[in-house]
This record gives sequence, C-alpha cells and structure tokens, in this order.
Amino acid sequence: MIPASRQTGWPEKLRPGGRLPIPGVVPLDKDRKKVMLLRSKEQDEWLLPTIDWESDEKFPDSAVRGRRGGGVGGGGSARFDQDLGDVKKGTATFSFYEATVVSEETKWPQVDLWERQWFTFADSHVKLRSAFRTALERSNIKQKPKKPAK
Repeated sequence: MIPASRQTGWPEKLRPGGRLPIPGVVPLDKDRKKVMLLRSKEQDEWLLPTIDWESDEKFPDSAVRGRRGGGVGGGGSARFDQDLGDVKKGTATFSFYEATVVSEETKWPQVDLWERQWFTFADSHVKLRSAFRTALERSNIKQKPKKPAK
C-alpha cells in the first residue's frame, strides 16, 4: 500500500494533456522464452508489473525502486535491459522496460494479495489487455508468431 504521504500530488504527476504516467516492466526469464505476469487474488485479470511513479524521480529510477521494494512480480530482482517506449491507453501513459528476472522470492510484502506465473508469448498474448500486449510485442521474448507474408 502506498503511504498516505505519497498518495497526494497526482496533479503534479500528470503529463501534458492530462495523462498519468505509469512505469511498467516486461519481466522475461533468462532464456527469453517466458514472461512473468501478475494477477490480483481478487480479480481474474493478468497484468504486467507496474510501479507507482513519484514526481521527483525519473522513470528508470522508479522501476529500480519498484524492483528493490517489491521486486519484479513481487519479490526478487531483475536486470533492466532496455526501454520499450511509451504506450498510451485511456488517460494513462505506460512507460515499459524489458527486464531479465535474476531471482525470485517465495515470500514478499504482498504475497497474500498477488499471484505470479510464467507464460509463453502465445499464452500471455491472449491474457493481456492491449497496452500490455503492445509492450510484450516490443520485447525480445522468443516464440513470437511469424507475421504473414504480404
């Protein structure tokens, strides 16, 4: 949970055009064959990990802070490999980074609230919403479907 002192200041976080910036991570296994997705134990929707951004920090810094605080996928560590760019969805602008998961913890601060699971590209592609699918498609995950010849 975000401390009350951190829950204020949303207007300062908005980008031009009123978009809320949200850093996110595409956490891949070391072989780049699977991606780690999260799901709230209260909902049936799989997501890529996102991190609460503080207006006084740069996006890569918030991704690193998120990695240290709860870890990629909640508990563990990752090496950030590349910036995947922005994906606009509704009033949010997601800024995704590709990461390689280095370690996973079995217990982390929000283990009772979230579950995580590894998926192939094909399986994760059908489970994710459009903004998350776009980030996945930009990543270096293997087993992407071949584009049809024109």
